[in-house]
Amino acid sequence: MGWEGSAGLAEETRDPRRTAPSAMFRSVIISGICAVFVYAVFAMAIPGSIEATANQNGNALISVFQSHFGRRPTFLLKAVAFISILSALLANVTVATRMCFSLARDHMLPGSGLLGRVDPVTRTPIYCTLLVGAVSLFVNLLSRGIIQRVVAIVAVTYYGTYIFTMAAALIGVRRGTMPAAPAGYFYLGRWLRPLAFAGIAWSLIVIGYMTLPEANRVAGEYTIYFELAGASWYAFYLRRKLRGGRAGPPAAPAHAGSSAATGA
Repeated sequence: MGWEGSAGLAEETRDPRRTAPSAMFRSVIISGICAVFVYAVFAMAIPGSIEATANQNGNALISVFQSHFGRRPTFLLKAVAFISILSALLANVTVATRMCFSLARDHMLPGSGLLGRVDPVTRTPIYCTLLVGAVSLFVNLLSRGIIQRVVAIVAVTYYGTYIFTMAAALIGVRRGTMPAAPAGYFYLGRWLRPLAFAGIAWSLIVIGYMTLPEANRVAGEYTIYFELAGASWYAFYLRRKLRGGRAGPPAAPAHAGSSAATGA
């Protein structure tokens, strides 16, 4: 998910329109090459049958590694994996905090006046950070059955977000509101439409795979509930604020200590 994090933290970088696309490309290329190499090596190193290795109670990759190198190197591998997962977790919390602040700054959330406030000393959105941290801890303390459903919703809605983003780009191109990039900046040009359509088609295939099989229908069911809650929020509250000009991107950057919403 490194490429997704690169996009989510674009506002925290200098000249994001130039740096974010290259960061996303590097993330995809590096993670893709590393993943293919690691899985190819582990596939060739499986000591017994593939079925027995894949269906064991423990982690299959760690089991294969331990069968060749023993317990001590395996412990080191687990430590590296733990640090990597912790780093990814912190990155995801950072992205969630940044998104929460962005929505609050644009008057899109309840309590935007508090959540959109930037502390003048630390120059960070403290209340957004506390909220995201509390929600993260609460979700991780849920029972196993519920947490699996939450994870399933996240996986499906990720691809739903990609569909909405690409559809919005296509609408922008059709209406002529999609600005061309200046010289030296990344721009798809005539490839935008075919790639966007291909991306939408691929995302629909992935969503279908994650929701239509009988074993995955719970993910589809809970995703529908989640999306209905979001649609209700938009229809009965947010839509009126957007049309009235009381929500949306700010006209000017907010200063430290200011609130993302006045009177919200």
